Amino acid sequence: MIAALVRTCNRMCGVLLIPGLLMITGCGEAPPEMPENPEKTGSIAVHSRIELDDGYTAVPDEAGIILDGDTLGYLANPDTLWGILAGTHDIAGYIRHEDTDLIGPAQRVQVNFKEISHVEIVLTNAGLIIITAERGGEPLDSLNVSLNGVDQGRSTNPFSMAVAAGLYNVVARDSDDTTHYEGWERDIEVLAAETTEVDIEMQMVGVWVDVHAPDINTIDIDGSSYNLSDHWGEVIYLYFFEYF
Repeated sequence: MIAALVRTCNRMCGVLLIPGLLMITGCGEAPPEMPENPEKTGSIAVHSRIELDDGYTAVPDEAGIILDGDTLGYLANPDTLWGILAGTHDIAGYIRHEDTDLIGPAQRVQVNFKEISHVEIVLTNAGLIIITAERGGEPLDSLNVSLNGVDQGRSTNPFSMAVAAGLYNVVARDSDDTTHYEGWERDIEVLAAETTEVDIEMQMVGVWVDVHAPDINTIDIDGSSYNLSDHWGEVIYLYFFEYF
């Protein structure tokens, strides 16, 4: 009798009837296990605005959003990005305004579990320059940067800044207890609404801080222009004389 019940119940999707006992064995594969630690997410509220050099400002109805390097396309402005993994993220913006591409340089935002982080994106006709410095093949933790002779202060590495379109001479500096390091890149072209990346290899310029030679710009007797920084890492003999 029990054997007959077993054969019958095997055709009933695993419901096993035994006198005095009901056993539900289920049909097919076992149900999937639920993760013990589901991913924690938060949200980013994004508000974009246009600011141009001539004083023009506006709040567009839509703006493009880039999150961690992935383009999300044009979204309503303002808008909220839901279901973002908790942690640190990079967010940037872009828009086409009166036949001009405008950008909102990337900025870092911290997303917390079940919280809304707020981000203001300023869309401008500037370009973005990103400077990454290494010493002996190893990236620096931080560095000092000068653009066209103007000190921008100390920053984390890589250095990122929105600047007006044009040519820039870039100097990166770093020091330890006994040695000063520098790296130079000349005539870096930054285009409006585009990102320009510069990689600099730092070199030792003095056994003590601030005892290295400054950059020298000069013209030889044939009218050719020379810069000391063009011969970075070489042994240079300078002879100064008066020429009439």
